Amino acid sequence: MINRYKKNKFHNYFFTYIVTVDVMEVPPSERPEIEVDCDENAYAVIAPITLEWWYMGPDGNSFDTITIIQGGKVKIQASSLHFCDEEYIFDLPPIPSLSDIPMIADLQQSGNTGVTISIDLPTSEWKVLWFPSVLASCDTCMTTKITVDQDTTIQVLMSHISGCVFEQTFRDTRTPHVSLEIPNIFNPTSTSGNEKWSWTAPDGYKIMQCLIYDRWGNQVYRSTTSETISWNGTYNGSLAIGGVYVYFIKLIDLSGKIRILKGDVTLVK
Repeated sequence: MINRYKKNKFHNYFFTYIVTVDVMEVPPSERPEIEVDCDENAYAVIAPITLEWWYMGPDGNSFDTITIIQGGKVKIQASSLHFCDEEYIFDLPPIPSLSDIPMIADLQQSGNTGVTISIDLPTSEWKVLWFPSVLASCDTCMTTKITVDQDTTIQVLMSHISGCVFEQTFRDTRTPHVSLEIPNIFNPTSTSGNEKWSWTAPDGYKIMQCLIYDRWGNQVYRSTTSETISWNGTYNGSLAIGGVYVYFIKLIDLSGKIRILKGDVTLVK
């Protein structure tokens, strides 16, 4: 755009001088665009397409597109044909790699208790979003509790300040609530069917060991069967005395974890 300005100057009251000045208005430069390539861990700085300005990268050379590996502070200078200069400074955060992302394993939920999940990522750099959101106690929190009423695929999106978004999916398998109620009284001399202290592990559970002790710490029973334990109330070939005994049952649950069940059982005569 050309703006024309006139200035009148009088000399000796006889002559008039008219001076015309043409001023070229230079359009402002445009800010370069930044694109992120999360797979290559690199940024692309793209210079605007314009006839009035050219852009120079950190090395001082003009460019259309330059690649910045990993990030950092980047200075871009724009220069015009009319000796105008502008400077753009970008502070590009480091781009995370897949090895930086914690992996979430498939879950098993027993009954309606839900499962608590935590993602170890700094909230100053990351945001998360859980789907379906209605299944999460907090769908934007790093730590949330997932509760499902059937086997469900859960998705979590992890967004980094660099612009990279990582997605993970995992299965939350719901298992029915398992009762681990163990009998606490029996009568070895009974004829009504309660003459043995016995317990069968629920489906999917495996008994590793069962130990029973009397009040003096003597081990009166030991079993390593995988499904059912049964004590007839004898010790060293004779009927044990009446009283309270303590048992310890070591077993593997549905999730593969080892659990210890401790309780007492009363032997009556």
